Amino acid sequence: MMDETNLKEEEEFISRAKENLEDFSLLYDLYFRRMFAFFITRLGNEEDAEDMTSQTFLKALEHFQEYTFDGKPFGVWLFRIARNLLIDRSRKKKFERVDMDDVAEIAGSDDPQEKTHVKLLYEKVEKHLSLFSPEEREIILLKFTSGLKFSEIALIIGKNESTVKTKYFRTLNTLRGELGELILLILLLSHLSSPSIHSSHLHALVLTL
Repeated sequence: MMDETNLKEEEEFISRAKENLEDFSLLYDLYFRRMFAFFITRLGNEEDAEDMTSQTFLKALEHFQEYTFDGKPFGVWLFRIARNLLIDRSRKKKFERVDMDDVAEIAGSDDPQEKTHVKLLYEKVEKHLSLFSPEEREIILLKFTSGLKFSEIALIIGKNESTVKTKYFRTLNTLRGELGELILLILLLSHLSSPSIHSSHLHALVLTL
């Protein structure tokens, strides 16, 4: 959840980026991990998650001058872009089965036992999440990965806040003991995006504009 201090910092970053597009890197670094986590938990494939993350920031860069700070986190606008790209992708592609070997590779360990553990963990979490509707899965994964408030997630998915809250807590209640495994999996899959590649990656995107 974003406090007032962080929101003011974001507003400053946005203002700087409006004057100098290279300062968009401040927003990029701020949201890269969360965006990567959002895609990796949806796609289960590091290459696809990185590609979709890049597409999201590229789209944001292309339309950044149209964006106006409205007192809400930049992430509301950014995750709406990400969600729309994911919807477009699902329309163009049939269901793609997640390769469990890819999931294990993302964990970054050479230990066969640890890789097996990650694969089993992912399969278990997928099994639990499959019990819910696409909207319920989206709400819980957005909440865990975006750091946004319920009201802000509601804006992203086009629902009212009470509906988002109800579905979120109902999903949590159903998950119960499996909740810790979901959090662990998200942490495992999202911590790997190295901050050292963020700014250089962004610079390459800026050059395409």
